[in-house]
Amino acid sequence: MLPALLAMANPGGPETAVILMAVILFGFQTAIGNVQTLPVIYLVEKTVGTLSGFSGMAAKLGAFGLTALVPWLTSGGNYTPAFVIGAALALLTMASVWILCPKIEPLKSKKLN
Repeated sequence: MLPALLAMANPGGPETAVILMAVILFGFQTAIGNVQTLPVIYLVEKTVGTLSGFSGMAAKLGAFGLTALVPWLTSGGNYTPAFVIGAALALLTMASVWILCPKIEPLKSKKLN
């Protein structure tokens, strides 16, 4: 996802841009499925719903902010700053998971007796 985001700064042509966007969206959907399971691993049941609500609210506010920011960033016809911000957000997300969730390991199955 990250290399494709950086490549979108200068995709070359419309066909390449569509393929790169497909790769970016595939990578995002793969990553978000994994990231959304982390609260279940780390938190008790009652707080998972609250955290899910807060993360949904943050996502909507972020989308609102970026929707307002992108037209201003791309007013000269250059989309590079928008894709660089997207790549930076992907890096920030990865760093946040690595820093805030240092020990992620597979669940151990409970044997039924």
